[in-house]
Amino acid sequence: MVAGIPSVELVCSGSTEHTSQLFTGFGLLHGAGLASVRLRRAPDFRAGASGLPYLRAVVDGRHRLFFDLSDGDGISPADLAWSTHYLKRSYDPACHGDDDRLHPLGLNYPVYGPGDWRTRRLWWALGSLRPSTVRQVATSAVRLNRALSWLLRANGGCRSSEVRAFEGPPSVSAHPTAVCLTRVWDPARVSGEKADEWRQLNTTRTECIRLLRRELGPTFVGGIEPSPYAVANHADLVVDAASLRKATYLRTMHRADVCVTSGGLRQSIGWRMGEYVAASRAVVSERLRYVVPGSFAEGTNYLGFESPDECVAATVALLADADRRLEMMRANQAYYQAWVRPDRLVANALAVVDDGG
Repeated sequence: MVAGIPSVELVCSGSTEHTSQLFTGFGLLHGAGLASVRLRRAPDFRAGASGLPYLRAVVDGRHRLFFDLSDGDGISPADLAWSTHYLKRSYDPACHGDDDRLHPLGLNYPVYGPGDWRTRRLWWALGSLRPSTVRQVATSAVRLNRALSWLLRANGGCRSSEVRAFEGPPSVSAHPTAVCLTRVWDPARVSGEKADEWRQLNTTRTECIRLLRRELGPTFVGGIEPSPYAVANHADLVVDAASLRKATYLRTMHRADVCVTSGGLRQSIGWRMGEYVAASRAVVSERLRYVVPGSFAEGTNYLGFESPDECVAATVALLADADRRLEMMRANQAYYQAWVRPDRLVANALAVVDDGG
């Protein structure tokens, strides 16, 4: 502890999009004088998407926090043994509730901000350059550098995904629209249960979009990201790639009253949910398997569904009820400010040290 504020050493094994929210949160706290943070490159540091979605933090030299941003409910036994507090993005009380070291982390989405050490992380990525990692290092370089992100029009790079780009106030339109822009996954890339899961995920997403288009017509903006698999199997739903560039997508999202999302890989809560809550939108979502901290409830922060028909019914109900939309938008704005904004998410994570000793 330094002058009443926590002293934090971040031990970095990677710099994936999953962990960008944490680096941003720690950077904002450090910049505001609410934490003293330094970074250390772990020996196993890996660049780009090949890096693990984990971050270790040593607080005041004795509390060991392990941030697990992976999609499913699996726990790393070695990292659980290392940690005094294990913060899990995909937290399930049925699986994790018996161990008081385990805590829900919260909604996750890729977001960047001032003081997030992106230049240092970029140099670390360049330092990991090998013939086998050229693609991953190049991706990191574009994503973490503002100039490259702008010049190459990187989708999701730091220039288009800063904290303020997602934020927006509750705003109800007299002519409301709904939006659902997503992607599908090629099950041929995996096998067994994972392939079956990807097929089911694809079915849910594509059927929701087809039914929403049919029911809502021009009041719905939706489709799937172009890819060889998407074009071959769902060509009628593929949208222009330009509409999914981050800046364009964010404008579309902010204009919509109702934003629709499904579960992510391994039934995780997808990044879209974090983005929608940051924007103070009304949300329709596949029911959440995992738990987040604070009060985030079906009926208050989102309307849930289990089938494409239920998705359409919930979307129609919200579009027809301006008062309910506004109430949900306000609830999501309040939840964002308390639990999702990167500095608040990290501050709440650090608070488990005080709560848990």
